[in-house]
Amino acid sequence: MMSIGTLDDKERRLLEPVTSSIPERLEALKKLRDAGVNVSVFFGPVYPTIEVKDIPHILDTFQASGVSELWIDRLNLKPGIWENIQRAVMQDQRMRQAFLHHVIENSDYYPMLREAILRGCKERDMRVIDAF
Repeated sequence: MMSIGTLDDKERRLLEPVTSSIPERLEALKKLRDAGVNVSVFFGPVYPTIEVKDIPHILDTFQASGVSELWIDRLNLKPGIWENIQRAVMQDQRMRQAFLHHVIENSDYYPMLREAILRGCKERDMRVIDAF
């Protein structure tokens, strides 16, 4: 299982600066699949910059890497996390707007994404598990 919360590597560098790139993670999944290993993705926390229209492309990308199971979770702002996010991303206008809109102003963003994920996974015969 690999943890992937976005396909946008620029965003990944902002929030997860010392982790492997998204292309590296996807390539590792393909190699494991080719070696006969069942692979899955922990799609979480789902970045607030992701929109419902992005879900089909994300799921297709995961499926092309051999993923047959997806664990999902919302972004949970535990104590100290918001301060870290502010330091990391508040200078990036797109990320700042996404966090302010989706996380603070609109608590319905994750349920909408979750429904799109469930529909898309059903269409692709991918198993979905709510992680938490």
